[in-house]
Amino acid sequence: MLCGKFSFMEGADFTPELAKVLNSKKVSDHHAIIPTMELAKTDIIALPESEKNILTLAGARLIMATAAVHNFEAVTATVECAGQSFTARGKTVLSDGWKEIDRRYRAALKNKPETDDADSDIEKTLPPFSEGQTFENPAATVTEHDTTPPKPHNDVIHFESRQWKYSKCKGAG
Repeated sequence: MLCGKFSFMEGADFTPELAKVLNSKKVSDHHAIIPTMELAKTDIIALPESEKNILTLAGARLIMATAAVHNFEAVTATVECAGQSFTARGKTVLSDGWKEIDRRYRAALKNKPETDDADSDIEKTLPPFSEGQTFENPAATVTEHDTTPPKPHNDVIHFESRQWKYSKCKGAG
């Protein structure tokens, strides 16, 4: 029911396990926006744009929270050539899990069909190799890259750091 109300979930074979993240018996105060059964009666298209965006975001995050785990195998290879050590890292995705839903949601935000383009997470897969393997006359290229500074603090990071800082103060919380 929840998945059928959101356009980005069209064609997805997924049933959220809400019990995984929600337990109404343990809730005394409610501090979250969670789509309820009232969503079945709601025409999302008729909602004002701002309300539709909030509802879609909350629904997408709830669906992602109840989806399967994103599993991958990470590999780090250290190769020696002409007395220099080089390191290569790669991933092999074993199951997309919640990242498939995230990819669909982000594609819907951009009003584009779902594709694996340059905007998605670029996963680098290493070719199969084994320990002690040698390569004769490998092709090599030199590339130049610029480093980028860390992202500046945003409101969320600032708020979380203030909470951490003041949680140690007497009388806080």
